[in-house]
Amino acid sequence: MLQKQLFLVLLFVLTSIYATAQNFPTIKPENAKDYLGKTVKVEYNVTWTSKKGSMNFMNMTADYKTQPLAIVVHGDFEQNYKLNLDNLKGKKIVVIGRVSSHKDRLQIKDPESIVLGK
Repeated sequence: MLQKQLFLVLLFVLTSIYATAQNFPTIKPENAKDYLGKTVKVEYNVTWTSKKGSMNFMNMTADYKTQPLAIVVHGDFEQNYKLNLDNLKGKKIVVIGRVSSHKDRLQIKDPESIVLGK
């Protein structure tokens, strides 16, 4: 059992390093419209987080309706990203994922990687 857990942790770490090392363009959230359908890296400070059913949100503005880009994660956020959603408020995160559109709003849904920024 311990070997399986160590393997999964190692796999997660290697996957995060690989995803972070890829040469994706680093963009500002307000420029996401220019990268629709492309995989990008975005760094921003999390203003607030929320959870609705199985969806997790890391918001970058006080009003989610006016933010230029939404970050949405379905499923078990803490297990998938090894981060505590509630502890992200006020912290910088680095997200790698594909920019898509949902109901005329831009989003990165189920990013490849979410790590704490520097």
